[in-house]
Amino acid sequence: MTIYNLVIPEERTDKQSGEVKTYWHRVGSAFTQKSGKGFNLVIPEGVSISGRVLMLERGQNEPESAAEAFNGEG
Repeated sequence: MTIYNLVIPEERTDKQSGEVKTYWHRVGSAFTQKSGKGFNLVIPEGVSISGRVLMLERGQNEPESAAEAFNGEG
């Protein structure tokens, strides 16, 4: 069974350099169903999310930016 992390981006501008940095927050997990035809998503109680969610195989590094993660549509 493959396990995935569900993460959302938060972009912040560094006050000193003006550089925009992306920070990723883990908001849950997903794993394949036994049938292989879908996923079960596990989002802890009290976590509120909106916008785009990226699903990465556990152990895979997050992209440098939301734009990179969402094909320029971040």
